[in-house]
Amino acid sequence: WPTKIKMMDAVWTPCKYSDECLMLSSSPKSHAIIPIPTDVTKYTKDYQPIIPANLIDNKFLFYFIGEDIQRKNLDLVIRAFHCEFDKGEQVGLVIKTSRPGLDDNQAYTYIDNKINNIKNTLRLYADANQYRREIIITDRLSEGEIYALHKQCHTFVMPSSGEGWNLPAADAAGFGNKVLMTDTGCSQYANYLIRAETTRVFTPDKPMHDLFTSRESWLEPSQSNIQITMRWAFNTRNTKDLSMPKKVINELSYSAVGEQICRALSQV
Repeated sequence: WPTKIKMMDAVWTPCKYSDECLMLSSSPKSHAIIPIPTDVTKYTKDYQPIIPANLIDNKFLFYFIGEDIQRKNLDLVIRAFHCEFDKGEQVGLVIKTSRPGLDDNQAYTYIDNKINNIKNTLRLYADANQYRREIIITDRLSEGEIYALHKQCHTFVMPSSGEGWNLPAADAAGFGNKVLMTDTGCSQYANYLIRAETTRVFTPDKPMHDLFTSRESWLEPSQSNIQITMRWAFNTRNTKDLSMPKKVINELSYSAVGEQICRALSQV
């Protein structure tokens, strides 16, 4: 594909991370960073809550939205959360996920077993039942229900090994939540970047036969640094960065991205 890119007149990528990857692999005549636009009016609307109030119980909620695949590093989120917060603190973890090849019910059982296995290996308490229970959502949600999830939760966590564009991260910032993530797609909307090292890809996931091989590199996030970022978010839970929602709205509206496209076209 690098050869095909060189044959193009211009290549647009959605974020700095993707643009840097592009330049490492090829040298197109023209390239530009064009973010993926969204309907920014959704950030000011009200939504019917989807998490029952008795499960939240005034807790500060960390949340994860993404597939349960190695690149997303859900396991790290679970381990970091339980290592950093003891069961007496007013915090909770919401996991909205799916598992390739499994239906909603099968995915729930798979994730629940995964979490119990992680807790058993952490060995922080005598048995898994003594840990705080996560809120697991594997049902397919509508856009409105996803937005309701953003509204009910407080800090989005995404320690991904690589993202071209992470819409939940951008939406989390647009809704005024804190965002903790590695320096990949949408990291310009993060309040705190999770430290990570560049390593060779090593995964059983096969999106395509020639992708995700050890000829490539991606990021390996630090669990200890995830814990630091989560503790920071909890300690600053009474403060909000009001500039971040404005930044998302100003940069990702249809009109704003349209203007960027016009500028990019004028330079081709």
